[in-house]
Amino acid sequence: LQHLLDSKNAIMMASGTKKAGIIRKALEESITTRVPASIMRQHSRGMVMLDQEAASLLQEFSMHKIDR
Repeated sequence: LQHLLDSKNAIMMASGTKKAGIIRKALEESITTRVPASIMRQHSRGMVMLDQEAASLLQEFSMHKIDR
């Protein structure tokens, strides 16, 4: 997964309740290769974009609404 960390920017997007569990693991549990998405937390310019359903199991998160 080094290629992800070497990239200039990284964006991870997820939507729906089916993704909520893995999103919680990726963002709130230990960083591990067993959950490759957790590597995003080490990226200096990483961005995670979630809808409310995908973020529903997170204990804490910063939500910024994007107006269209």
